[in-house]
Order: sequence, then structure tokens, then C-alpha cells
Amino acid sequence: MKLARKFSLWSVPTFLVVAALLIGLNRQFVQEDVRSLAAEQSIPVAQTLGNALWPYFRELLSTPRSDTGSLDRVVAGYLEDTANVKVRIHDPRGQVVYSSVADEVGSPSPDSDAIRSGLKGKVTTSLTRHERLRGPDGALDERYIATTWMPILSAGDGKVAAILELDRDVSPLVHRMGTHPFRLATVVLASLAVLFAIQFMFVTSADRAISLEATRRQEVEEQLQFDALHDALTGLPNRSLFLDRLQHLIDTSRRDSARRFAVFFLDLDRFKVINDSLGHVAGDQLLVEAARRIDANVRPGDTVARLGGDEFAVLLESVTDTNDGIHVAERILAAFRDSFNIGEREVISTTSIGIMFCNDPMLETQEILRNADIAMYHAKANGKARYTVFGKEMHVEAMKRVELEADLRIALKHEQMRVCFQPIMDLQHDRVVSFEALLRWEHPVRGRLAPDAFLPIAEEAGLIRELDEWVLVQSCRALAGWRREIAGCEDLTVTVNLSGLDFADRRWGLIVLDILEREGIAGKHLKLELTESAFLNNTVIVKDLFSNLRSSGVQLCMDDFGTGFSSLSYISRHRFDMLKIDHSFISEMLEIEQSQQIVRTIIDMGKILGVSVTAEGIETEAQYTILRDLGCPFGQGYWLSKPIDLADVNSFLDQRTEIGKAS
Repeated sequence: MKLARKFSLWSVPTFLVVAALLIGLNRQFVQEDVRSLAAEQSIPVAQTLGNALWPYFRELLSTPRSDTGSLDRVVAGYLEDTANVKVRIHDPRGQVVYSSVADEVGSPSPDSDAIRSGLKGKVTTSLTRHERLRGPDGALDERYIATTWMPILSAGDGKVAAILELDRDVSPLVHRMGTHPFRLATVVLASLAVLFAIQFMFVTSADRAISLEATRRQEVEEQLQFDALHDALTGLPNRSLFLDRLQHLIDTSRRDSARRFAVFFLDLDRFKVINDSLGHVAGDQLLVEAARRIDANVRPGDTVARLGGDEFAVLLESVTDTNDGIHVAERILAAFRDSFNIGEREVISTTSIGIMFCNDPMLETQEILRNADIAMYHAKANGKARYTVFGKEMHVEAMKRVELEADLRIALKHEQMRVCFQPIMDLQHDRVVSFEALLRWEHPVRGRLAPDAFLPIAEEAGLIRELDEWVLVQSCRALAGWRREIAGCEDLTVTVNLSGLDFADRRWGLIVLDILEREGIAGKHLKLELTESAFLNNTVIVKDLFSNLRSSGVQLCMDDFGTGFSSLSYISRHRFDMLKIDHSFISEMLEIEQSQQIVRTIIDMGKILGVSVTAEGIETEAQYTILRDLGCPFGQGYWLSKPIDLADVNSFLDQRTEIGKAS
């Protein structure tokens, strides 16, 4: 209300001054009007009186000391019961030669200006307020007197012989006219009061509007500032605010060398699979709930921020030792063990945490955050759903990883990748029934790299689908060539490994069928091999993809069977065509009786369910013999054949006496 207060402070005195000026001006105008009216009334009376008294005046002027008794009686007659108050006669020298008040005779005229005007033949009238006025019959009360000076001309030469002064009481006229200023003052003040009220109302309204606008603008500015420093989805501080608080802690630690703090870098495990399969709305819900769980398990005063995507950071402002930070990390990990309710689904998404303990005041914000990020990737590489504390050796490994990712992108452009094929044998009839396509990278510096060295990087860098599609094309093209060029290969199949990320995309089924059509391969000659990781949080999309692929004859194989925690449920739900026994069980069959019993159980289960079984990693003749005796239908491994380059497959097949059909 500042504007209204200022208006009141300035407008009230201003209005009062304006009212006083208006009233004063009006008083002057009224007085002038009264003088004019008085002149209109007095001049005729003065003329009449002058004409009537001229004979007496002439004698008086010629003989100043003559008897004025007769003149007094005549003048008294004109003054009695009239508004006329006093009569005086002035000679040309300005002396009073006659007055109705006797003791004024002989005194100089009080108004020399009026006498001088009269000598020039001018009639003048003035209005004067008298508090006490002497008249012929004594003192009078306060009166307004209109005094008229009338020149009296001589009959001979027409010169001014004398000046008649007539005082008339015009008090009634003045009082009558004087009521106008008060009425005007009342009207003016009332008008100004109304005007003031109206203006004050508008000013108050404007002041209120300005105040509301200022408040709204302040709220908008505060909201903009909040939005600029916070994540719109979760409401957590964003990267900018997090780095600002981190820099503040770094500055504090530089002044206080004993001050220690820690930074967590968190990444949700398998978030991309959930987001791609269930949609972005479900992904956003997961992020919001994840943010809530993280924030609920840190200490008061710690900062939780969303850096972007599914990445979060925690700033522990004070830690006495590493256990302080580890306890917080363990609480967060425990909170993520429970499933998330996303819509009508329950999904599982753990988190991997990288921890950077900071006691080096020379480190910069980006270095600290980078080191925590590196530690987080180590946590993922070591099995996810865990924390890892940063060590200096991790930075060296991270640099190698960055270089390898850059090299991988170059390799895709310059065709440094190639596909090898490992035969899958019918163990009971000793014949080739299929080839598994295995990707190899001919690195120009590091030499040939196995998939384990670069496929995890390809998945993180978003290159895995491009790689898998390229391998699928090469494999189908190679199979088409064998079927054309080598007799007896009509039933030969090819097995291609796919990443679980491929099955998060509903379009993947169409991509596979399009490749089969372009390369001229029937669906029954293609086997797609995947691990159970493809099914986690991805059930609906995987089920639809499997249905579309199976309707086209494509066979589905579960790789590394027996190593997961729910493989049996996947078999019953998704109707796999083949199970591949993980090589760890095969390698332990001779030393550990339990491993051999597990292999026997898987083989028997396959027979009961009508699902083919393939043993991976057959390295010795003894393993081969046991598997064949257990009735294992198919197998592969170095003892049977190492992976073969594409150029050598034809000669390998020519050396085999039989090429069979996998059933």
C-alpha cells in the first residue's frame, strides 16, 4: 500500500491548498463585484447630491469660513434614513472644506489618488471594510463602506471646482454577496472530497494490483529459479545445483583440511529395458519412486540430485570415515530390493552405486563426479545391485574403456568385425546339425577380441542392436550360400546370439523377418539364442515377439540354462525350442558329482517337455562320452570343433561324412 500512503500524504495538502486558492480568488472576485455594484448605486446618488448641494458648495468654496448651518441641514436630510453615511467636500488642493463630521474640516484628504483622479474629471469608487466607523450620529459597528469621489465642475469654465466624497453603507450588499464564498467553499471542498475519495479508490486499487503483480512476479521469479536448479520430474536438485553445492564443499575443505565428504553416483539397473518395454510413462513413474527411496535413506543435510536419465547423485556433506558412506549406500541398496509398483505391474530395478570419498582438496567437481561414475560402472560390471568405492586404478581402466568404445564405433564403419561359426553336433550320430554364429573383432592394435571384451561396452554405448542386426544378416547370408553350394545342407540351421536389449523393441520381430525374407531363408532354419536377462521386466513385449517369430518358424533357444534364478518359469511361459546347458556344469562333471546330476536332470527334463538340449563347452573326450551316455542330443565345444572362419566352413563341411537335421 505504499502508493496509497504516498497519495494520501501528498494529495490532502495539495487539495487543501487548491481549495484555499480557489476560495481566495473567489473572494477577490466577489469583492470586485460588490465594488462595481456599489459604484452603480453610489454614482447616481452622488450626482444628485452634487447638483442639489452645488449652490451651497459654491458659497462655501468662495467663503471657506462661511456659516454651514443651512448646508448641514440639507446634508442631514440626505443622510437620514438612507444608506448614505458621510459627505465631504474637497477643494482642488485636497483639503477637506466640508464634512458631515465637523472635526474633519481642514484636514488633508486621506486618498490623494482619488483626489487626483477627481481633478482629472474621473469618478472613482472604492470599497473599504471598517471595524468602527464614525458617522453624524456617532460610532457605528463594522461596516463595508463604498466611497465615491465625484468631481464638481464650475458653471463658467467647466473646470473642477471641488470634489464631492460620498460614503454609502453597502454592508447588506456585501453580506448578501459574501455568502457566495462560503457556499462555494462548501461546494469546492465537497467536490474535492469526492474527487479525493474516487482517486483514492483508484489509487488503492492500482496499489493493490501493483502489489499483486509484484507478488506474482516474485513468485514467478522464485519458481523460475527453482525450476532452473531442480529436476522437473522428481523435484530433486539438478546437476547444476548439485555441482554448486559440491563446489561449496570443496572450497570449505580447502579451508579446513580435516573436512571429508563423499559423492555417490547411482544408476538404475535395467532401466532402459523397463522404459522401452513398458513405455516412458512407466519409466517416469519408476524414476519418481526411485528418487523417493534414495532421498528417504540419506541423512538430514545430505543432497540427493537427479543428474539426468536414470542417473542420480548423493552428496554426503560430512563423513568421519568410509563406514559412514558405506552405511548410507547399504540402506539405499536395501530399499531397492523391494519391487516397484508401476501401474498394475510389479517390476524389479536395483541400483548400482559408485562411491568417491573426498579428502583431496585439489580435486575439482568434474573429477570427483567422474570418479564416482567410474566406480559405479565397476559396480555394474561386478554384477550390479552393489556399491564400489573408487580406486585410482579404476581411472586407468576407464580410460581404456573409453578408448575401446571409440575404437568400436570406428570398427563398425570400417568393417573390422567378422563372424566365425562353431559347429553344433548331433552327439548320438556324430553329424553337423547347425552352426552358432560368434562375433569376433579384428582390432588393428589389440588383435582379435572375443565378445566378452566389447559387447558390454556396445550395450552401454547403444551399439548392440546395430551389431546384432549385422551379425544376423551375415549369418543368414552365409547359411543361404551353404545351402546353395553344398549338397546335403538343406536342413542345416544357424544359431545367432542376441542381446536382451533387442527384445525391448517391439520392432525387432519385424527386423528379423525382413532379414530372412531378403536373404531367402525360411524361418525354421534360424535359431535365436538369448539369456534369461531378456525377460526381466519385459514379459509382455517378449511374449508378443516370440509369438510372431514362432509363427514364422523361427526357433528360440535359452542360453546358459541353469545359471539363472527363474529359468524354469520362463520355459513354461515362453515355450522354448532348445535349452543350452551352461559350460560351467559340463566342465565340472568329472570332478563334482552334483554337476553331473544337474546335467542329467536337464537332459531328462528336456525329453519330458519335448525340448531339445545342447551341451556347451565340451573340451574333452571324457565329457563327450558322458554326455553321449546320458543321452544328450546335441553338443558343441573345442573338442568337437573350434569356431571356424567363414572361408573355411565349406571345407569343414566337405570333410564331414554326414550333415544332419537338428530335431
